[in-house]
Amino acid sequence: MRASAVPDPLMRFADTPYRFSCRRGALEVSAESNDLGVALALRRFALEPVYGELARRWKLIVDRQAPTGTDPWTVLRQHPVTLLLAGVGTCIIFDAERAEVFGFAAPGLSEAKLSEMLSRVFTEARVAQ
Repeated sequence: MRASAVPDPLMRFADTPYRFSCRRGALEVSAESNDLGVALALRRFALEPVYGELARRWKLIVDRQAPTGTDPWTVLRQHPVTLLLAGVGTCIIFDAERAEVFGFAAPGLSEAKLSEMLSRVFTEARVAQ
């Protein structure tokens, strides 16, 4: 069986053509996605001082085949990892030890809703410390 024929259910190898990186002092922060709007939203969020210092690598894949809808939310914490599940198509993971945010988003996720979810992830992560 060819490697390209093997399904990748976690989309680990999904192309992320929209990438941004910048320096905040000695820290380099990067954001990437397969959706331009999501990549820009991640970049704006990552540039906020309180979040940019906690996570330096941001990657969110929009799964165009996932169901839409982001309700209800569930947050699971086991330091150093905080996981937010929203609906059945969105999953955002913050690994404090690796200083990275990774996840999958349902199609049509608004920037406001994404920002709200990311704020919740970081708020819950601080409670767990």
